[in-house]
Amino acid sequence: MFLRNVKESSYTEDHRIYVGSCVGALKEYDLTAENPYKPTNFQKICDLELGQGISALKWGNEEETEILVGRKDSVIQIYDLLRNSLTATEKLPKGEVVSVCRADGKLIGASNLGQIYILGSKDNVTTFTAGTDISRMRQCKENTKLLATGGKERKNNLKVWNIEQEIPIFSSKNVPHDNLQLEVPVWDSDVDFLDSSTLVTASRYGYIRTYDIRTQRRPVKQFVPKEEQLSFSCLATYENLVYVGLTTGGIRAFDTRSLKFPIHTYKGPSGSITDLALDHTGKFLCSSSLDRNVRINSTINNTILYQCYVKTKPSRILIKSPEKSEKSIKNEEIAEESIEMQTTEEDFTNDKLLKRLKRKRKLSN
Repeated sequence: MFLRNVKESSYTEDHRIYVGSCVGALKEYDLTAENPYKPTNFQKICDLELGQGISALKWGNEEETEILVGRKDSVIQIYDLLRNSLTATEKLPKGEVVSVCRADGKLIGASNLGQIYILGSKDNVTTFTAGTDISRMRQCKENTKLLATGGKERKNNLKVWNIEQEIPIFSSKNVPHDNLQLEVPVWDSDVDFLDSSTLVTASRYGYIRTYDIRTQRRPVKQFVPKEEQLSFSCLATYENLVYVGLTTGGIRAFDTRSLKFPIHTYKGPSGSITDLALDHTGKFLCSSSLDRNVRINSTINNTILYQCYVKTKPSRILIKSPEKSEKSIKNEEIAEESIEMQTTEEDFTNDKLLKRLKRKRKLSN
């Protein structure tokens, strides 16, 4: 018998996950509760209208006490977790909200029609035109004034913006034509910063590319599948690792320093992956998929630690780490010292994992 709801006994982290659905509902799952599969609804389903599906979720502050919610009907909402209520509502002039963030105290929303709106007062809205068909906008963690956009077709390729300037500070260039001298199609379904000058993109056409805006406009490295046809819907990054979700279900991890082959394959989802999120440690990968399940995988040993069936199709997801007390911080420091002495977790570092997989491939050949 197939069990939809599963939580491993070894999974004891005090995480909370926030799920936005295609019909517009925003739910919280407390994984420390007696019933970790019972959601807390932030809004009644009967109050939702057609076309209010959640298309963007983002933390509004570093403390993770505010959630920025972007909807398909151009509305941006701010939900305060401490007050347990909506504190503000804004509306983009047009288009579906594909991404939302905050910089210098101002809300920034990206429309699928290609506009980036910096929302101040009603009479003070700054607009950038990034293209005509934008799939995602991301904010740089190291420099919150930097934004990256990517979309479908060459004119909507990867661009990097500084919100203080009205023109992009970087615009990518497509790779050379293929063997038939045809232009390689472009569709950057998701993009993220590895640092303030290095970015990674994933495409519906199956490639993954990394860019260094300091050196050249074309990708520095890229992964192009040869033996199978892939299509990537979203990505999440942690240090040198990038996790990409497939439109056919499944998640794969790549080391951005090589991009030669996947170093991990995370199975479980049978539907298209709609969103990925990592906790602060990078050890827990949260995913949502169109099979109406949300999952948490261990990034170390590939196991499914938590799985919950949600009634509405999830579109976006966030994972919140617990607030650390002084006691827990001390315990972590003691644990880290013992780990360093025993070198147990050291076996799972990126470099050694990469070497192991290379050896396996040589032996198999």
